[in-house]
Amino acid sequence: MNLVQRCLKLKIDRNTIVTALNEALESIGKNFEKGEYTLSDLMMAGILYEDIMNLEEIKISNVVVSANKQKLGTIVLGTIETDMHDIGKSLFKSAAYAMGFTVIDIGIDVTAQTFCNKIKEYKPEVLGISAILSSTVKYLKKTIDKIEQEDLRAGLKIIVGGNMLDDELCQYIGADAFTHSAIDGVEICRQWVNDNE
Repeated sequence: MNLVQRCLKLKIDRNTIVTALNEALESIGKNFEKGEYTLSDLMMAGILYEDIMNLEEIKISNVVVSANKQKLGTIVLGTIETDMHDIGKSLFKSAAYAMGFTVIDIGIDVTAQTFCNKIKEYKPEVLGISAILSSTVKYLKKTIDKIEQEDLRAGLKIIVGGNMLDDELCQYIGADAFTHSAIDGVEICRQWVNDNE
């Protein structure tokens, strides 16, 4: 926190600070997966990250309109029903913002109907769903099935983030892509939007 405060006093660009934070948190996540950090280390990193992201000079609201001149499109983003984790979602949100997306963060424990309602409201190019727990697979499938039933899939790409995902699960739930990395996930979204131009 002290280092971030010093960076702000030195007038270091907000996006530079956020990018460095994202890289640090992603590194911590990878070290956790390797068994080099404990769950409490991961949680403390997440708490510190959230505290920094809530500083007035850094803060990103739930609806983030990028200051980037090149507006890439809109992403609706939420953590799936029954899952209360939001570190990965927060990482993805700030990386997408820095890339030039408008991001609508609809929170954690989001139901299929809420995802559908927000797609109708914001008409995004991309829907991002975070899912850490393997027990959420049925809710991922339920959500994507509901989106299709409500005829909201045309022109919408769906990316799901979480370490338990693989090609087989991605195909089963009906998503267009999955990612284990916030940065890689945003790059996939950027390619989708560029391909549609």
